[in-house]
Amino acid sequence: MAKIWPTRAVGYGRVSTKKQEEGLDTQVFGITRLCETHGIELIHPPFDKEGFSETHGIPKREFEKAIQYPTMWCDFGVSGSSLERPMFQALLSFLKENPDVKDVIFYDPSRLSRNLVDAINFVEEHIRGPLGINVHFVTMPDLDLDDPTQEAMFRMKSMMDDMERKQVIIKVKTAMERLQEQEHEWVGRTPYGLYAARKADDGEKGKLYYHLEELEIVVEVLKEYNRNASYAGVATYLNARGYTTRSGGKWYPQQVKRIVTHAVYEDELNGDVMLKYFPADMKWSGEE
Repeated sequence: MAKIWPTRAVGYGRVSTKKQEEGLDTQVFGITRLCETHGIELIHPPFDKEGFSETHGIPKREFEKAIQYPTMWCDFGVSGSSLERPMFQALLSFLKENPDVKDVIFYDPSRLSRNLVDAINFVEEHIRGPLGINVHFVTMPDLDLDDPTQEAMFRMKSMMDDMERKQVIIKVKTAMERLQEQEHEWVGRTPYGLYAARKADDGEKGKLYYHLEELEIVVEVLKEYNRNASYAGVATYLNARGYTTRSGGKWYPQQVKRIVTHAVYEDELNGDVMLKYFPADMKWSGEE
């Protein structure tokens, strides 16, 4: 049975870091295109309403960013695990005050939570359950959470994805822990996902440490590449979800290839495999 799309809806976007803000354009474009394709009227936030930001406790700087995207409710600098999202809370208030609007469109479940199971639980606890609001995702247009079979299958897939992600994290962290045990001082550009301490405040000078934000992206790269074995496909996946490169730009196939080529993603994490994570032009200080 073909999915029945609403005639009216609101859109929501979120980025957790300043580097990801460029990815918000992708979210807005995707939601706008979906509405145009299916003839959905996208209801805009009432930013011109007197006292809007004060009423909803939206910091001035964040509100100034939000009004640059007048067609959607957008949060900046908030984690997917937090409910402290001023614009999202403003959106919920709007839905309560306008019961004729029954649908919310997100670009991807990751805009609610990185964990897909948590994302669906979030929807049930804060949107569908208390408000009776329908939820749609641009990246999963055929998903109908009103269909018990579809919801059950989606939950099972989400659990498998989460398990796979955790396995990748364990493998990558194990390899990186071994790298940190090296006695030499690290010189040159560090592999994506790590940083070398340059001063006492950063840790022991020259020693490698996790760059947690980058490590999360490494995990996504390896997981997605394992699925489709396409550098271009992984780059598209990262850009669509608002991930940015170390310099804050968009991902391209060559950058993905660099991570995959030097990645520690094997069944056996021995020393030889571990060192594949490093680009060929990188050396330890003191080496000939």
